[in-house]
Amino acid sequence: MTNAGVYVHVPFCSSKCKYCSFASFVQNRDVQNKYFQKLNQEILSSTANKHIKTIFFGGGTPSAVRADLLVQTLKTIRTHFDVSNDAEITLEANPNSVDKHKLNIYKQAGFNRISYGVQSFEDETLKLLGRTHFASDAFCAVEMAKSVGFDNISIDLIIGARQLNKEVFEKSILKMKHLGITHISVYILMLEEGTRLFDEVKCGKLTPLSEEEVTKEYLYVQNALENLGFWQYEISNFALKGKECRHNQNYWDSGEYYGFGLSSHSYLDEIRAENTSFLDDYLRFPIQNLVAFKEELGKNEKITEKIMLSLRTVRGLNLKELENMGHDILKEKETIIKALEENNMIKVENGFLKIEKDKFVVSNQIILELI
Repeated sequence: MTNAGVYVHVPFCSSKCKYCSFASFVQNRDVQNKYFQKLNQEILSSTANKHIKTIFFGGGTPSAVRADLLVQTLKTIRTHFDVSNDAEITLEANPNSVDKHKLNIYKQAGFNRISYGVQSFEDETLKLLGRTHFASDAFCAVEMAKSVGFDNISIDLIIGARQLNKEVFEKSILKMKHLGITHISVYILMLEEGTRLFDEVKCGKLTPLSEEEVTKEYLYVQNALENLGFWQYEISNFALKGKECRHNQNYWDSGEYYGFGLSSHSYLDEIRAENTSFLDDYLRFPIQNLVAFKEELGKNEKITEKIMLSLRTVRGLNLKELENMGHDILKEKETIIKALEENNMIKVENGFLKIEKDKFVVSNQIILELI
């Protein structure tokens, strides 16, 4: 029995953030109840021939729905699948959508990792992004999670909307570390068409940071977090040693995973599948018709994904593994690799090809050169 992860998409929020392009909605309890009923049916209809090492409830905002709906879904997964006793089980939450009672329920149900969408430590930036919490809420939420027994707490941050107050940033991270966070994800703001933030930029109401400014911010954050004891193991992710996100590591290692819920993705037995992203369709379609897209990955597709995903990590691309897949990148891309090395963009050492850490911010361009 091979190992796999499970991703559960919870598409409900108390409000839609200005930058959000994910499949998420503000819906009433009746719709949420119908969704979770269908979600549990989908889980039970899946072929349970994998050993589950990680489970991740993402969204949306899972903590915005009733706790019993999440608990029942986790119970369904554990009943249907062979779940490891030490599985990492993550729940995404917003700082203002939890309280001590809810967190206790999550912990007792078996969730052992919580990931808060903090996004910023500055109220002005939170308002700009359309967040509904204040910076102070984030510290309270972390403290509450720690008090009920969570010892694996992550926070998400966004840079690029407006210039960081560096003093506030460093003091906040230090305070968060003392409160008990173990992991930090840092994302550069992406302006997606169809979002309110995109429209505000287009009509001139907002001017986000320039590419040069974003690069400087990223390099500052990268350095500041490592100085505070969080080691960078992937382009957007920093952790205390031993607290890396195992669920995401499975993605970067080209591991298998089930995706349940609206717009979720799966990769099982070399087949990539994606569920419908239309809520009405998800609720009314028979289980067998939820998949909107499916493809079997051939040799070239698997090689491309191996390169793209591996180069996101600090560890880099295992050249021997890639060669065993039938691709000698050092030979095929010899001229390009030499040029990138000469420009200090990449390095080849100990059997791995790696992007230099100070060039992670332009990793997409580098990866395109190598695939």
